[in-house]
Order: sequence, then C-alpha cells, then structure tokens
Amino acid sequence: MSSAQPQPTCEMFDKMVQLGLLLGVRNIKDFEGAWVQKVDEQWTFAINGKDETLEVRPDETMGARLKFGHAAIWFNGWLAGIITPYGGEFAAGSAANEDTFIAALDAAIANTHAKAVAGV
Repeated sequence: MSSAQPQPTCEMFDKMVQLGLLLGVRNIKDFEGAWVQKVDEQWTFAINGKDETLEVRPDETMGARLKFGHAAIWFNGWLAGIITPYGGEFAAGSAANEDTFIAALDAAIANTHAKAVAGV
C-alpha cells in the first residue's frame, strides 16, 4: 500500500482547464498540435496533450518546446512560464507573474461564462 499523498493541482493550470471547458475544448490529444488559447491582449497559453514533445509557436510569440502535459504561457509574446498540473517555473515581474496571469484567466472565465448565460 502506498502512503503517497495526491498532489494539489496548480491554480494556473486548473484555471486554464476551467476556461477550456467553458469554451468547449475537449480531447486535446486529438488536436493537430497543442491547444493554443489567447486569454487577452497580453496573455496566451498552450497545453500539449500529445504523447510527444512539440514545438509550439503561437502568433507573435517566441515559441517553446513542450513535453506531454506541459503548458507554456506567454506575456506580450515573451515566454513567462512552463508549468504542469502540479507546478513549474513562472516569471516574477511586476506585470507578468502568477497573480496577474490568474487575474487574466479569472476575467476570461467570467467573460466566457457571462456570454454563455446570455446565449452569445
């Protein structure tokens, strides 16, 4: 019997998934490449659902190499972090940091939910 405790999910990753579910994103393993999502005018992310490493280069970004289950996050085209569902590395600047990315995701989630409720 294993005594390992389950790891909590990284809040950023959890919110990216929440946004995807609201947008109707399903089965990213079946996508042509990674799932790429623009959050707002500053933030873009990609999640690799393929069982292989992918070169991901959304428009106007510097791109990144993503292993299976990893996400890359860009701020104004610059790579701000690479995370997994359990953590990772992320920028800690005054404009680009975990809190500002989470706030952008929260705004996108609220906006997407409001549109769905309004039937837009």
